Amino acid sequence: MLNGSFILALQLRRKSYCTRSVALVTMIQLMLPSPKDDTHPYRNWLDTIWYDVVDADIVYSTRYLTHIGLLSREVHSRFQRAFNYIDECSSAARSSKQFSEEFNGFLGIRCTRLEALVNRTRSVMTDSMTICVQVAAMQSYWLELVAGLDYMEHYQPVMNGKTRQDDTLNSSQLMGTFTVNLDVILKAEEPVIFPLNTSLPSPPFPVVYKGDPSHPQKFYAMHRFTQIFNTYRNPFNFVTISQPSIAHTEPTQAAASSSSSISVATGHPARNQRGKARALGPLASAQASRKKKSSSNQQWDKFTNLVGTYAPSLIPAWADAIAKIDKFSERSQECEERSRLAQSQSNKEGPIAPSHVNGYIFPDPALLVYASATWQSSFFHQWEHCRDALIYCVTSSSSNAKPLRPQLWCELLAMAFKSGNAQGTKVHDLMAQALGSALEAPGSGTTILQAPAPVSDQPVDIERGKYLVWELCKLNFRQELLSLDTHLTHPDLSATEEDVINFRLKHQEQIMGLFSDGSLVPSMPTATNRLALPSWSERFEALKSFRNVMRAWEIPLSFASKGHLGPLGSEVALRTEAALAAHYAQTFFDVFGRPPMVVSDDKILPRVDIFDFYDLQC
Repeated sequence: MLNGSFILALQLRRKSYCTRSVALVTMIQLMLPSPKDDTHPYRNWLDTIWYDVVDADIVYSTRYLTHIGLLSREVHSRFQRAFNYIDECSSAARSSKQFSEEFNGFLGIRCTRLEALVNRTRSVMTDSMTICVQVAAMQSYWLELVAGLDYMEHYQPVMNGKTRQDDTLNSSQLMGTFTVNLDVILKAEEPVIFPLNTSLPSPPFPVVYKGDPSHPQKFYAMHRFTQIFNTYRNPFNFVTISQPSIAHTEPTQAAASSSSSISVATGHPARNQRGKARALGPLASAQASRKKKSSSNQQWDKFTNLVGTYAPSLIPAWADAIAKIDKFSERSQECEERSRLAQSQSNKEGPIAPSHVNGYIFPDPALLVYASATWQSSFFHQWEHCRDALIYCVTSSSSNAKPLRPQLWCELLAMAFKSGNAQGTKVHDLMAQALGSALEAPGSGTTILQAPAPVSDQPVDIERGKYLVWELCKLNFRQELLSLDTHLTHPDLSATEEDVINFRLKHQEQIMGLFSDGSLVPSMPTATNRLALPSWSERFEALKSFRNVMRAWEIPLSFASKGHLGPLGSEVALRTEAALAAHYAQTFFDVFGRPPMVVSDDKILPRVDIFDFYDLQC
């Protein structure tokens, strides 16, 4: 970050600069606003852009993990206002059509990433170190935007000979720009500032780039570094946790008893169970639409869509995608055979990650939707209690979180019933195992808290329950899409480590572009999946992007999914949309051996205020 001691050093005119024999990074009038200068255009951002976040600025969770939290409402509101200001300035510059397409792209990409960080720091909990890095990234993007606008509006006209230096212009009110090019300094007719850092930070910051600061590689290096704190791994690369080392109680017994009929609840090959993916026991539902029985319990068919009080609705194109899955496709049989061989080899040579993973990185929403009345309140309550911790496990840069099978999710969601006895302690230890190395993130200091007893046995508020299930569908869909893309795309064999990183970042950014918040974890309740937008004119661009993502996979697109996608929403285009949904569902099943989460309708959302973190005082 920039402060007075860093940027206010020695101002030299042209003659003095030319007599120096060393090449130094220089800046054109990058000035820190003075608190006493009431006319400076950026004086309102002294407590935002030139501000180091301290521990008191973070509101920490008191749910399942301590030492993860969010920026306080007051501090975050300052960054929100700063973003609104620079976004308005950037929009005005782009709409003026006086700047090049390249510069408009410079503004657009930084505004998009700044907005994503503002949304993320508002609603996705993380540790204090990551929050500080995210704040520094927001400040960096804001400064680049302001400096870029000042450069194009004030300096470049002089450099291009379109106008002479305006002597009446108070250049101390311009943010300026960075350069190491002497010709640029001379053309701009501006004094030079040599930045002299009088003190070294402790601990020292890592060096992420050395070279010409005007080279595009500098931006890529910065982007890769900040992505460490904002990116997501492929959680399905890891072995699925499937065998809990705890004694079974009622929900576990029920889930275990269903493992012969639900392919995702067992660690064994699922070939003989593909048409019977069902769950029993605490998942027995009172829904009128589920009349089929096995013994005395109702059954849940995983190849049909969720229905019930809390189930989200699906958009038409995705409604039949699961039902159309070919459970005995050639590719699924090949993946299953590889899984069987891997498991056979693991028995001889130790554990090997199976290629056919059936677990969920977040709980299957069906566990909440189809839970019996006895367990449903507990499941919802426990998911809310653990939600932030489990999202942190996926987003933490040091996490090795693994997908869990429904049997184990059932154990964890039933924790509220067991927190006061030995069984609760064992499940609590199992939760620590599931959280994995996320608890060891540098500077996180995370601590697990015990789960409280259920607040009430009363049914969950319908509006709130619908949101929680809808959010779980979104969380799983985004992570599953990332995992499938990672499995089916590969960099060149000759690629260097840096090439591989850039390859993965490029694909991840393509996927994040499908979501309004630009994140693989929903950053706020109003964040939408662009594939679910109600208007075809808004949706078809996202569908083209979605098709481009799948076109890069090693499994080719189906013939029907290559159809026309035009802006008018013709019958052909709608059939193509349905074909894309069906291709995605089939491909996911072929690779992972279970149906995926599909796109749910974003039109019916609850009031945002009832999920406000600050009001809930988590």
